[in-house]
Amino acid sequence: MEFKEYLTILVNHDGSDLYLTVDAPPAAKFQGTLKPIENVKLTNQRLKEIAYSLMDAQQQKDFEHNPELNLAISEPGVGRFRVNIF
Repeated sequence: MEFKEYLTILVNHDGSDLYLTVDAPPAAKFQGTLKPIENVKLTNQRLKEIAYSLMDAQQQKDFEHNPELNLAISEPGVGRFRVNIF
């Protein structure tokens, strides 16, 4: 599943938070309850690909030196989201 699909699920089911963690399936909070949104566990490489796809070149460089980043993203037709990557 692609990252945009995770966000679409979040929006369509009134989710509040999306959690992407290495060696765990993607999960989201729905009405205060954390539930998996896919059965496939995320690998370190896949999670890095998702994170870096959200960053520009400078943010990637900064992240390599200080592995925490806050940013906002907009997905056309889906919405605007706050993102924390660590």
